[in-house]
Order: sequence, then structure tokens, then C-alpha cells
Amino acid sequence: AICMGATTFGGLLSVLGFPSITTFLIFGIICGPFCLGFMHLPQLAKLDWVNAIALGYIGMTAGGKLHVTDVKANLSGTLWITLGSVVVPFAVSLLSIRTLGPYFMPFLADLAPNEQLAVGLLFASLAVARSPSSAIAIIEELHAKGPFTTIVLTVTVVVDVVVVMLFAIMQLLVDQIAPIKGAAQIPPEVVISRFLMQTLISVALGWALGKLFAVVIFLFECTVGHISPSDISERASAAASAGVLLLLGRGALALTERAMFLLVGWALMTEEHHDLEYSRWAWQNPLIVCMTAGFVIVNYTKGGDKFHEAMHDVSNPLLLFFFVYTGLTMD
Repeated sequence: AICMGATTFGGLLSVLGFPSITTFLIFGIICGPFCLGFMHLPQLAKLDWVNAIALGYIGMTAGGKLHVTDVKANLSGTLWITLGSVVVPFAVSLLSIRTLGPYFMPFLADLAPNEQLAVGLLFASLAVARSPSSAIAIIEELHAKGPFTTIVLTVTVVVDVVVVMLFAIMQLLVDQIAPIKGAAQIPPEVVISRFLMQTLISVALGWALGKLFAVVIFLFECTVGHISPSDISERASAAASAGVLLLLGRGALALTERAMFLLVGWALMTEEHHDLEYSRWAWQNPLIVCMTAGFVIVNYTKGGDKFHEAMHDVSNPLLLFFFVYTGLTMD
């Protein structure tokens, strides 16, 4: 019911040029447990799978929208914007927290200067993060294409990887600046080697998945290609039933294709969640895996068109559920 209401208001406000995802977020916040209370936190906890499926979709779509030729053509501008997008927010956030933090975050006033610096470094590294989900949603809604769109997407994807590396480095610095008494210290070389291994495994797994997806799409196309109305009508009692069988076959295969992409993304996100929950080493970064898979299938296989078609078909309901759910969980 909440999603239906968000869709209705999104359609009404879109006439005025209002982005649908903003409407979805606001509607979720209003209906959430921290405002009108139409849904409560225990209920939202049962819907966590929506987040996992949507993030997998967002990662694959982001990677699939990056074309090698477009990225190369805008490489210089992309690198400069990426540098600015990392350095400026990091520096401004760190300076703001060091100078104004105690006035807005009371707990900082009780910390020693080295501990305040540690908090500032962690906050600043998170401030660099960008939202691939909102970028993808706006691009899908406006059907945007061109050099600007390519740069925005490339920067968003690159910064997403940089943030993971930056946060790992900041954790190393924080451990040295303000070590926690009694806590086991992980050597810096172990942290760096784990990060590099995780990144390499994620890229390799994403590459393999991209190639595997292309093979599955090819097999599906071969199956559909061998089923023609004329072939079926020879065996069927009427041409009408042959057409129905063909449509049902194509529909089932298309549904299987789309389910495959979504379930793989969900499985990767769930695996990372279990690794963190049980304090295991997170051996893969699901966003990097999904981005790499989308990038490979579009740029290095012949399955790019079918991939874009599948992602487009599921985009509207997924983005609706994701942004409404995000709004519902915002305190």
C-alpha cells in the first residue's frame, strides 16, 4: 500500500519535474516508524532482502552503463573530477569536524585531541562516498546519455571503490593514533593484503560471472531461436496454440534471465552480510563483483543488448521498492 501511494504521488509530481526517487524517499520517511508509524522496525527487518536484491541490480547496471570507448574519450576529465570528489569532501569534512564538531556532536567534547582526530578521519572517509543507486535511478528516469552522463557514472563507480580503500587506510591510521585499550591490533600489512586480495577476487569473480551470463543468454536465445511458430504448428492441432506455446516459452525464458541476474546479486550481498555477522573475512566485495560483471557483459560479450533489456524491465519496481524501503528505515 505504501509503494502504491508513493507511485501515485510520484506520477503526479513528475509532471512538475519532481524526481520520482525523491518522492519515494519522502513517502517512505513519512510512513516509517519514526514519523506516522505505518510500519515498525521488526517488520522492516524482514524486508532486508529488498535491499540486497536492489544493490546487486544497481551494481550490475552501473557497470553495464560504462562503455570502454566512452570512458577512454573522457578519461582525463574523469580522473580530475574523481580527484576533486575525493580530496575536497575529505578535507572539508575533516576540518569541519575538528573545528565545529564538539558544538554539534557533544560526545566529541569528552574525547582527547588524538581521539577527535581519529573520529574526524573516519567521518571524512565516509563523506567521500557517493550513491550509485541515486545516479542510476536519475539516469534511468531521464533516459540520459552522453559525455556528461558517462563521466558522472564513471566517477561514481571509481569513487565507490576508492572509498573502500580509503576507509581501510583510515582504520590503520586510527589504530595508530587512538588505539583501543585491550583490543587486538591487526598489523597494517595484513589489512592491506586482505583489501588487495578482496579486490582481486571480486574483479576475477565479476569477470567470470559476466562471461557466464553471456553464455546463459546465448543458450536461451538458441532455445528460443529453435522454437518457431511453423515448427510448433506442425505438431500442434492449431496455429493459435502454437503461437501461445511460443509466447509462453519466450516469457518463461525472459523471466528466468531476469531472475538469474537478481538472484546472483542477492546471493553476493547476503554472503557478505553473513561474513560480517559471523566475523569472517569478507573475501569479496559484492558491489565490485556486480559492477565488473555488468561491465564485462556489455563490453566483452555479445549479450549486452539482452542484458540492458533485462535490467530496464526490472528497474521501475526495484527502484520503487528500494527507495521507499530506504525512506522507511531513515531515522
